[in-house]
Amino acid sequence: MHAIDQHPSFLRVERGPLIAWLDREFQDALEAARLLEPGVIQSLLKKGEGPIGRAATAIVPLNGPGVRLHLRGMRHGGWLGPLFGGIWPSPKRGRTELQLTATLADRGLPVPRPVLTCGERVAPGCYRVSIATLHIDHGCDGLEWLSSIDPPHQLSRIAPAARSAGRTVRDLHDAGAIHGDLHLGNLVFREKCGDLQTIAVDFDRARLVPIVDARDRTSELMRLYRSLVKRRLPSDLIRAALGEFLEAYLAGDDGLGQQILARVPRERLHLARHRILYAVRRHGEPS
Repeated sequence: MHAIDQHPSFLRVERGPLIAWLDREFQDALEAARLLEPGVIQSLLKKGEGPIGRAATAIVPLNGPGVRLHLRGMRHGGWLGPLFGGIWPSPKRGRTELQLTATLADRGLPVPRPVLTCGERVAPGCYRVSIATLHIDHGCDGLEWLSSIDPPHQLSRIAPAARSAGRTVRDLHDAGAIHGDLHLGNLVFREKCGDLQTIAVDFDRARLVPIVDARDRTSELMRLYRSLVKRRLPSDLIRAALGEFLEAYLAGDDGLGQQILARVPRERLHLARHRILYAVRRHGEPS
């Protein structure tokens, strides 16, 4: 029996070509929304009504006032993306992400609550996999956040967001979580009780380790920094945001700061390479 099958919160369901793991608390609501019937989830994802990203998404209402799911199809990233797209050899990838996200949520970390993952067989050894979490109401990801800010107010708005993001990423790393795909689109910001919160989402490449060392911390931080550079923001604004983020992330931990600083020269080589790639891609875009 798989580890998630033993988790008290999750139930395994098989119906024809569909294999699902779901939070028991939401079983009746998922049944009422027909999300456990073969073909329904894929039909919803094809409509593409949710936020635009690497994978198809949809926002699905459930029974209950204001209860909605953020449904996301899982796709291969990197060089495998164009080759395999959204086809997986088994539904295990979704189960792994569901379990990891549930573990982080159980530890009180700022992540969405996982509700469901489904793998639907489309051919022998070929599955389309999706995962659903509770929708984060009144939130927007980092890309939306930046695009919503008028230039005269950028610094005053970005500074608190950078501090909030720094605290969230530090909490994840201290808990042993390596996100694996940390960028602006995978950080969601929302106002709650007068405070700005940052919630990390999309853990399909994440892993848990006993200790996140300085190498992995620096790699994650530089990946996030590259996603900021890619937006072509003014350099003084980027420096200000970086300073606020690092101050919140380090929280006075000078030892960790020195370890990260020692690895920056190597990471700058990656940044230089990515700058070239960004320039090439922009040059190829239609004007």
